[in-house]
Amino acid sequence: MTLRLKISSALRLVIVMVAVMSVGAYVLWGQAHPYFDAVSLALMVLFAMVLYAFSGGFSSAYPPVIIVTLLLVLFVQLRTLVLIVIPDSLLNSGSVTSEMVNATLGYIICGTIACYLGFALGYGRIKKAARPVTKNTNRNNFRYLITSAGFLISLVLTLMIYFTLGYSGTTGSGAGQGFFQRYVSRLIEPDAWLIIVVTAYFMGERKRGRSWSFMAILALYFLSFMLRGSRAGLFEILILWLAAKLLIDNNFYIRLNFPRLLLATCSIPIVFAAYGISTQLRELRYGREGLTISYFTNYFSSKEFIASATDAVSGVSYRLSFIEPTMFPMFTEQLRLNNISRLVNAKTTLQSSINRLIPGKPLGNILFSEYAFGYMYNAETGILAYSENGRVDHVGYEWSMFGISYQLFGRVGGVIFIFLFTAFLGKIVGGFRKSGRFYGYVFGLYFLTIVALWIRNLGIDNMTDAAVHGFVVLGIYAIGLSLFTGSFKMRVARLKPQPMASCPPLSP
Repeated sequence: MTLRLKISSALRLVIVMVAVMSVGAYVLWGQAHPYFDAVSLALMVLFAMVLYAFSGGFSSAYPPVIIVTLLLVLFVQLRTLVLIVIPDSLLNSGSVTSEMVNATLGYIICGTIACYLGFALGYGRIKKAARPVTKNTNRNNFRYLITSAGFLISLVLTLMIYFTLGYSGTTGSGAGQGFFQRYVSRLIEPDAWLIIVVTAYFMGERKRGRSWSFMAILALYFLSFMLRGSRAGLFEILILWLAAKLLIDNNFYIRLNFPRLLLATCSIPIVFAAYGISTQLRELRYGREGLTISYFTNYFSSKEFIASATDAVSGVSYRLSFIEPTMFPMFTEQLRLNNISRLVNAKTTLQSSINRLIPGKPLGNILFSEYAFGYMYNAETGILAYSENGRVDHVGYEWSMFGISYQLFGRVGGVIFIFLFTAFLGKIVGGFRKSGRFYGYVFGLYFLTIVALWIRNLGIDNMTDAAVHGFVVLGIYAIGLSLFTGSFKMRVARLKPQPMASCPPLSP
């Protein structure tokens, strides 16, 4: 039996299930929760109702907002469920009160509504139309093949640079990097190639034979994340795939049957296993304790499984959280954290954004926003990593659009900023989408991934750097590909034999 659902309807089902599980977990807790109360539970239900409401006809009119819904389910709804069941997984949990949680959830709800409405205002209503397909199928086939080759070459070069020179990333924000790593090596960008590959695939005929090569490309992309010690591979693939489907197919249908549900269920332990393996590879890369037999035996042994699974869920949930990044700026003093307003404000954000775009840091050594959370803590507290200037800092660097907006503009100003900035990004995505051309969809897809980055938000300066750099690299690749495929087409046309013109009969 196969159930056919729109992607928005499937998300609605998940929203309801998580909300019911949250209520049930709270009721079954059996005692006073450390920082959740009845008001908190009501706000969780209200948040679920907001997500549910915007996942109906609104999502059909503005399909890309489904990306917003997915991220909020992962980073807010699931996080609150984990916090009910595992209270200690909240950072600074001993100092958090229900009033802080309630204020945080209230601000997130207001910001969520502002995000939905802002994107709709900028994107504009899309008229229902048939799925766009590139007119010249042969040319699109060639484009798919050549960009796939470009992706594979850039992926290999990126791994070589990583293992010889160290981490660079999409923003070149790693510590101690020179000019080559921060600016030149980032021109070798497999993500840009992948965006063109995905667009060519979904706008082509999607022949059965090509689907295997497409899945192989995604598998190699995921593997490259693991080899670099990154835990975000599956997440990035999911966002890119979903963004392409929504941009090209609008609010598309998915088919749910037993094999697919079984595959989705089996992917859950794969995610946690990949998370652990990537973490161990990262430790090994930086000279700390690496992969050991005991790690795997403890992780999968029946005796240690529950403790290992709890630790894994806590670790993954902490990284997929908008609760702490929003709460910390709102209640810095009450949580006995250091105030970082002099480090992260509208002025320093603008300065840091300029610094990251122009080589040489012309405005001085301004702290990157993704490292600013470390200055809330003492060096001995929390998870440690090295920041730009070599200082050991706490990493809680995903601000989310809620946290960074509050940090820069306060409660009311933050909600207004979320509305305006999301409208700005929605206008860019909608403008490219409405062009109806292949490269319009390419750049529309790219900026839709930037919308996802804005919602997660490692800092406005980080996002500006990633967006501008990625746009430049993608533009270079798109122009080169356009010229190459165009010249290839002209060359083929030139080699094609022309029919001979008919001649009048010779007179005797």
